[in-house]
Amino acid sequence: MQAHKAGSAVNTVLLAMAVGLSLFSLPVKADGTGDGAAPATDYNDYVQSIYSSSNGLPCGEANAIAQTNDGVLWIGTYAGLYRYNGREFRWVDNYESVKNVNCLYVDEEGRLWIGTNDNGLSIVIREEVVNVLDQSSGLPSDSVRSIVRSSDGYYYVGTTSRM
Repeated sequence: MQAHKAGSAVNTVLLAMAVGLSLFSLPVKADGTGDGAAPATDYNDYVQSIYSSSNGLPCGEANAIAQTNDGVLWIGTYAGLYRYNGREFRWVDNYESVKNVNCLYVDEEGRLWIGTNDNGLSIVIREEVVNVLDQSSGLPSDSVRSIVRSSDGYYYVGTTSRM
């Protein structure tokens, strides 16, 4: 019984010493110089380009932006869909089901999902529309507002009527 009490007392003293030493330690920066704070990020090092109707994006208003696996940026606007390859904007007017765009989504397989204001949902693979979902195929409304994939693998499409 006495040995247990002595061991317990030693543990208590060691714990008190560890806490006491931590109170007197000084924080050190990641670079080893002082207050423990991480170095500040200088956002001036990032390249910024603002696009509007005056310098490239003809519509000037983006409702959604998504990037496919090939690096192409897709910009959804009320005037339609635009493709940006890093150098130039191109209006994509050959998709009959895409006239004005509310939302965009790129899934894990690289498919581009395009939610429109009045033509439902178009799914594009390698820049070709492969499927169109609208009210006639069971979508609650032809006005799609959001597209997400949940952790269970299901895709959820939010419309002006319901999901």
